[in-house]
Amino acid sequence: MEVQTSTTAVMPQGDALRGRDEVREDILQRNSNISLKTLLATDYLNHFNEIVMTIDLAADMPDMFDLTESWAPLDYSEHFQRSNLSDRDLAVEAYLLCAEDIRTAFDGTVGSLNDHLVTGLASASEALKASEIEAYSFICRDLAQETRNFIDRLSAIIHGSQEPISVQESLDAQPLEDAQQTIDCLFST
Repeated sequence: MEVQTSTTAVMPQGDALRGRDEVREDILQRNSNISLKTLLATDYLNHFNEIVMTIDLAADMPDMFDLTESWAPLDYSEHFQRSNLSDRDLAVEAYLLCAEDIRTAFDGTVGSLNDHLVTGLASASEALKASEIEAYSFICRDLAQETRNFIDRLSAIIHGSQEPISVQESLDAQPLEDAQQTIDCLFST
């Protein structure tokens, strides 16, 4: 089953399309988490982070698999239009101004991830219905890991990186004392 991912965003009503410089200035003024480099926001990844956490839980607790049924593919604009985030309109506006090559790579990766999730969830459901618990757990674990790999790719695109960088790779790249300082700062608040 192939999932269609829309690449046409709908501007919120009443807003005229501004230029990239105006939108970047607005991003700076609002201290938004929208990338000034790509004009994409990491908040979109929450749509996938939530399902991967659910799949992780369901891998060991099959009775929780029904929680995955509420998940459905949402493209970038749909996600923000349904959210309660204060910068949701700005995120959609910035997406419309994103460079075409970046948006094409981003939307293509989202489409592949959506296809992978829909197919994987269907496979896990079939295994569970057939009471093949070992196969079901394997499918869930594999699906969760592959979803994390896709999320890493999307994060790299959002941040304007050439290659996907996982959180672990990022930590590995830091000298040990820098990593410790980061941890100390996190726990000092």
